[in-house]
Amino acid sequence: MAFIPWPDGCKITLNWEGYSFFWKNVLCYSKPSFSLLDMTTLADMFIPELRPSLQAIMPTGVVLHNVTATDMTFEGAAEYTTPGAGDHGTGAADMESPGISVVITERTPLRGRSYRGRIYFTGLDDQSLFEGLWQTARADEVLDQFAAWDAVAAGLGWTHCIASEMHNHIVTTPANLQPVTSMMIRSLVPGSQRRRNVRP
Repeated sequence: MAFIPWPDGCKITLNWEGYSFFWKNVLCYSKPSFSLLDMTTLADMFIPELRPSLQAIMPTGVVLHNVTATDMTFEGAAEYTTPGAGDHGTGAADMESPGISVVITERTPLRGRSYRGRIYFTGLDDQSLFEGLWQTARADEVLDQFAAWDAVAAGLGWTHCIASEMHNHIVTTPANLQPVTSMMIRSLVPGSQRRRNVRP
């Protein structure tokens, strides 16, 4: 697929590993006329801002290795990956199947599938499910983590967005970036790995 620019947009990729399984969470943030320093400062905040309460329900073998920030304003623009060894869970239990995830729904001011998104988060421990559903408190920890990251990003002048690259099944270029106005967990039924790596 041809490159589609995101006006004032930066792609954030969270690079995870759990017991030899690898996965990513991809997010979009926007800041008018951002610089390379702005982009690196944004990427550098994610690992230090991992919440201990979330880490406690993630096994020690689950690691957020690094975070990659990609300038999406034009093709071939700057990219930055955080240095160091990342950070990991602190829980003693085993990891739940990497094929299932907590699903967060993102909403924007505009209606329609093109203007909403989903975050598929895996890596919780095997005590997080009860009778086939995520325990509410465990799922809320995931939601609180993304809200905390958004709050820090906002303090740095960034807005969490959805990058809509299609409208009515037609590719739009540049992408239409819309601010995320709410995030929620609509169902405690685990989502499937098949749907995890979607556009931000």
